[in-house]
Amino acid sequence: MFEKAILFDEALRETLFSTSEWSVQSVFDKSINLQNEKKNELILVCGLDYPKLPHAIYVEKECLQSLIKTTMKNERVKITSGWVRIGKTQLSLHNSDHYSSVFESESKLNSASVKKLFGYLHQVTDLNGFSFPLSELGCVKDFNSRWEMDALKKIVCGIEREQTSGIDYLLGRGKGLTPSGDDMLIGCLAADLFYKRLNSYFKKTLKLKLHGEPVLTTTVSIHYLNCALQKKWNEPIHHLIQVLSNDSTENEIEEIIQNIIRIGHTSGLDMLTGFAATMILFDKNEGGRKWLNV
Repeated sequence: MFEKAILFDEALRETLFSTSEWSVQSVFDKSINLQNEKKNELILVCGLDYPKLPHAIYVEKECLQSLIKTTMKNERVKITSGWVRIGKTQLSLHNSDHYSSVFESESKLNSASVKKLFGYLHQVTDLNGFSFPLSELGCVKDFNSRWEMDALKKIVCGIEREQTSGIDYLLGRGKGLTPSGDDMLIGCLAADLFYKRLNSYFKKTLKLKLHGEPVLTTTVSIHYLNCALQKKWNEPIHHLIQVLSNDSTENEIEEIIQNIIRIGHTSGLDMLTGFAATMILFDKNEGGRKWLNV
């Protein structure tokens, strides 16, 4: 059976238009993950109801449903010159649309938009994966009494042994396909697109721990943390960076925050926690408290 992909991440072009062997890593109700032979990369196959994600291929709903019904975990997958063979399905990438997950902001924060961001976050009562709401984020006591916030504080301080301790605490901490601590690290890395203060030691240490033994977190989480280290982001994070770079309206900011919150069970909330907390900590290190809720 021949099918045509609708859309794919430009970051996959070299992989998709060469030859390699993959396998089915996991099959879910609305998506399939493919894994390379070295087990250090994933490709997500999903429908257009998903936001644009790093290393993803998007197909029509009927095609996806057929693949999910007929595909088995560990099944071999062949990628050859713009074709992906999954079972009896030959998926063509030729003439498919594409997008880029790679994004590195050179913009500065717009202070008016950031104030609107925190004004809205302080109204969000949904609980993140560490069981506290974004409405509490920014209180000084949080950074002294919550272990996960203390770990972030260690990461942004720039002291190598403290950064290692912070990574060790957050990496793999929590439940699900992407544990809450990992999503906080992604949010932290996204916030640093504006600040560019996370040092090379932190990034090198995180990368080493993602690929070291024992394995400290999930395969899916390792994939998305690697993407973040390579500045590959999901579409809602792209939009968040853009609205904070411009003089955006409250409605624009609220819409993107809600789009992020809808990611996973608590993944979006955990990313926002890491993102906002990193902004607060970088500002505090400069001697200011302009984003603190005190």
